[in-house]
This record gives sequence, C-alpha cells and structure tokens, in this order.
Amino acid sequence: MLLSEFAQVVNGRVSNLDTDFEINAATSFDVAGSCDVCVVTTPKLNTAALSSAAGAFIVKQGNVLPGRACVEVADPWLAMAGLLSKLHPISAVQWFHGIHPSAVIHESAVLGANVTVGPNVVIGPGSVLGAGCYLYPGVVIGPNVSIGDDCLFESNVVIEANTRIGNRVIIHAGSVIGSDGFKYEIVSVGRIKIPQVGCVVIEDDCEIGSCSCVDRAGFTETRIGARTKIDNLVQVGHNCVIGNDCVIVSQTGVAGSCKLGNWVILAAKVGIADHVTINDGAIVMAGSNVMREVPAGEHVLGTPAVPVTQELRIKIAQNKLPEMRKEMLALRRRIEELEKRLDGSSSQE
Repeated sequence: MLLSEFAQVVNGRVSNLDTDFEINAATSFDVAGSCDVCVVTTPKLNTAALSSAAGAFIVKQGNVLPGRACVEVADPWLAMAGLLSKLHPISAVQWFHGIHPSAVIHESAVLGANVTVGPNVVIGPGSVLGAGCYLYPGVVIGPNVSIGDDCLFESNVVIEANTRIGNRVIIHAGSVIGSDGFKYEIVSVGRIKIPQVGCVVIEDDCEIGSCSCVDRAGFTETRIGARTKIDNLVQVGHNCVIGNDCVIVSQTGVAGSCKLGNWVILAAKVGIADHVTINDGAIVMAGSNVMREVPAGEHVLGTPAVPVTQELRIKIAQNKLPEMRKEMLALRRRIEELEKRLDGSSSQE
C-alpha cells in the first residue's frame, strides 16, 4: 500500500511528502527505516520522532513535524490500528482451515458455517459454535457451551461447561473460562468445599490474554461486560460482575463478588478484596490494594488504596521520616538535658 493510498483510507491529509512510497512496515522510532511508518500520539514525542529514520509519521491534526512526511488524522491510534490490520491480516497467522481429523467433536455439538477446528480440539455434548469461529490446537470446549460468531480461541484454551460467550471474542493461549469458584466454609466436620453451580457469561468483543482465569459463579453468573479487555495472568473470582469497556492489566486479582462499573481501569498487580464495588470510570493505579468502594471517576493508589493526591502526600511524608527521626532524637536529647538541669536546680534549692 502506498502512503498516499493509506492516507485516503483513513481520511488523512498528507504533508511534506516529496516522493510517494510503498509502506514496508508500521514500527517504532528506533528501528524504522525509510519505507516504514511510525505513530506520534502526542507532541511530547516530536523530538524522538524527528530523530527517527522513518519515512513518514501518523500524527494528530495540527501536529505536523517540520520537514518530515506526515499523515494528519483525527485519531492517530485508530489510523495505526487500521494500518497494522492491513499489513498483518489475521489470516496470515492461521495455520489451517476446516475440521482437523484429530479433533473430537461430540455428535450433539452444533458448528456454524466456516468454523475451523484445529488438531486435538475437544468439543463437548450440547455445545454450539457460531459461524466463523477459529479454534487453535488443543482447545477444550466443555458441555453445553454457547459461543457466538467469529470468535478466536488460541491453543490450550479451556471453556468449562455452561459458559456463554458472545460474538468476536478473542481468548489467548492457556486461559480457563468457567473454572471452579474458590469457596470453602468451616462447619462442624471441618472445612468443606461449597459446589459452584453457576456459569460465566462473556459479552461481545471482549479479549482475554494468556493464562488468565475467570471462575464460574456459585449460583448465578460471573459476567464480563462488552468490549472489556483482560491482560495475561489475571484472576477474576466467582460472582464478579465486570462492566463494559473495562481494562484489567496483568497480575491483577479480583476477589469474589466484586462489581466493576463501565470504563474502569485496573493497572498491573492490583488486588481487589471480595465484595468491593468500583464505580464507573474509576482508575486503580499499579500495585494498589482496594479494600473499600471506589467512587465514580476517582483515581486511587496505595495499600490500602486512597485518592492519588492523598497517597502522594503520604509518600512525601514517608520520605522525610529518616530526617524527622534524627530531629526527634535530637529533641529528645535536649529535653533530657533540660530535665537534668531542672532536677539539679531543684535539689540545690
């Protein structure tokens, strides 16, 4: 694709282009060559961009780099996503098509049109797959699972019984959906396991990274809202309800029965205690542990998590503790000296 053709596709305006060229790759500043394209999402990156050998840059309208070929667009990341999809179509990474002879598909399972089932896949009784689904090697679909159209499950994904998955859902390698919820109670005979008889519901256009787990509910459902993106190595406990358009980053654990509103962000290594509600648009910063409800739109940080400005004041005070300790010890010594003097004066009287 020529740069000028790309600009037309994304309704962009080309600036400072002396010679049109065939786009070789979309890549980062440090490795780009004369036929490559980079994205500049903010003017803060202009200096780094100008030092790059890239042939052209996707920039936000009004942020043209002097003397460098640019494609001005309303949303640089949206344009870059379109270019990446054009240069790297998903069909290029699909290994095969059709039903592999090593797959084990129960006679009562129903597969839609143009479904690909890879080597050693197992599909249980009563399960239904929509049109255009693509299952990589080793995927296991349990009994009575419902899967919408155009879903992609990478190798060794496990979908447990009774799970319901919407359309265009992507689940990366090694993740388990519908695993047993973690529920034990102490009774007269000791600690007993409480059966988890609910299910998991994943709505349209979600994506779940590698080696993540979403546990099924105790009685009803664990739900992941539409367009929510979950990173690698994330645990979502039983009975959780995750809203629409949320982002949950790697190594985060959401304990059972939590509720997340829409557009919530949980950064890396966040821990959420059970039965906590995080309301719409809230952001929990990396490494935080949340033990109370977070109001809508609030940004929290720390353990226990508090508003970011409050946590920053705490950190500033903590950094001063060594100096404050020295001052305190010096004051203690002065007080002790004054007390000795006062005791001496009293005894002379």
